[in-house]
Amino acid sequence: MSHLHHHIPECDEVHKRGLRAIAGVELIKGVVVLICAVAVIALLKRDFDLEEAAQNFLYMLHIDPEKRLSLLFVDAAGRVQDANLMVIGAAACVYSLMRFIESYGLWMRRVWAEWFALLSGLVYLPLEIRELTHGVTAFKWLVLITNVVIVAYIAHLRISAHNAHRAARHQGAPAD
Repeated sequence: MSHLHHHIPECDEVHKRGLRAIAGVELIKGVVVLICAVAVIALLKRDFDLEEAAQNFLYMLHIDPEKRLSLLFVDAAGRVQDANLMVIGAAACVYSLMRFIESYGLWMRRVWAEWFALLSGLVYLPLEIRELTHGVTAFKWLVLITNVVIVAYIAHLRISAHNAHRAARHQGAPAD
């Protein structure tokens, strides 16, 4: 069995809690997106007017429906078709499944899950930074900072494990 399939050797309690905290974050992300996917798919089952729903949403948030972005939002909602909703719902389900798998692997302290978390976190960083260029909000900063902390923590774990493995290999090597 490859090294990636093994669980991480009994790591200290701090690292175990750190991995489980990240697993919890990933689980929550998966659940939230899955709920959204179910809602999107449920829209397919009804004769639902997305344009009207978008207008009601703006009204509920006290956003002027005559503003340029509001008009674009309502127009985009009016152009959404069932096929688009199906693709969005399916993509959200796949994303949720990935988050659930990652969460399980981190909870069980699997090396492959650390690599998965590191790579998926790195993929989203440029997108999150780009989002900040389109308007700074507390939520966008929270998402970016959370992702940076997770990526840095997982990178630290992987580098530490690599260094420990290398040191153990050198200790067992014959002296020159």
